[in-house]
Amino acid sequence: EQPVAVHPSDLRRDPPRWLVVLLTGLLLVAAGRGTWLVWADAGQTPALRAADALPVYLSGAAVADGEDPTTQRGLKAAYDRREMSVRAATFSNLYPASTGVLVQPIARGTWEEFVVAWRALLLLGAIVAGATGGLAAARGPWAPVAGALGAWLAVSVFPVTAECVALGQANLLIGGLMGIAMLALSRARPEVAGVAAMLGAGIKLVPGFVVWPLLAARSRRGLVGAAVAGLAVLGLTLAFVPLERAVIGVQATLQFQSVITPDWMNHGPVPAWVRFAGDLRHAPMMVWTTA
Repeated sequence: EQPVAVHPSDLRRDPPRWLVVLLTGLLLVAAGRGTWLVWADAGQTPALRAADALPVYLSGAAVADGEDPTTQRGLKAAYDRREMSVRAATFSNLYPASTGVLVQPIARGTWEEFVVAWRALLLLGAIVAGATGGLAAARGPWAPVAGALGAWLAVSVFPVTAECVALGQANLLIGGLMGIAMLALSRARPEVAGVAAMLGAGIKLVPGFVVWPLLAARSRRGLVGAAVAGLAVLGLTLAFVPLERAVIGVQATLQFQSVITPDWMNHGPVPAWVRFAGDLRHAPMMVWTTA
């Protein structure tokens, strides 16, 4: 008889179903409790503390009012029209014009109403980021445990989730869309990854870099999905903002970001090597990340 080769993976036994169900259930309960605590903390945080949500709101409000969200005049007009009392340090928009177009449905109401809706979206983004990240890293019978574990880590262990939700930091929503892209790529659904990336880029430009691995992999479906979603976001944006202003807005955003320095670099003497490390967060780190 011919010997039969046995692969080590063939010797692994699937875990008992009851164990998978038990662990998944316990982690989901823990994730639910963490979600409630984060939401309760955000509910107790005054809307005026949601500083990072203000430029997003003003951008959407400006679009809703027929103003240009890429100009200080347009943002200030939306601010004054609503007689807002939230202190605005600057009326420079840190987001592309498409951001205001995409969020305008929830920016038509009051500032307080927007903060509640925006924080809910951010919390959902954190949960999705954790769950999809876990699922993207696991296959087979352990996948539900990995997804539940990721969701729990995002809302209960990651140290800044609650603070980011309270501040209105858009990166949590971006994280959720990037998680969807990761999961889609791990499950051979590149077209979904392309759509998620372009939606993310419509809010904040960085997720557009997902197109790079799609190009490297010569994924036709992924590139088609990205192109369709990108054209849809662009077309919707141009319905409210002229192309020239949209391009100028992106250029202004990149220029503004390139001169920002971390707050700790402006207090007291800082060694030269520390300043060098702080400056790496801009163009050099972007180039390295892309590579």
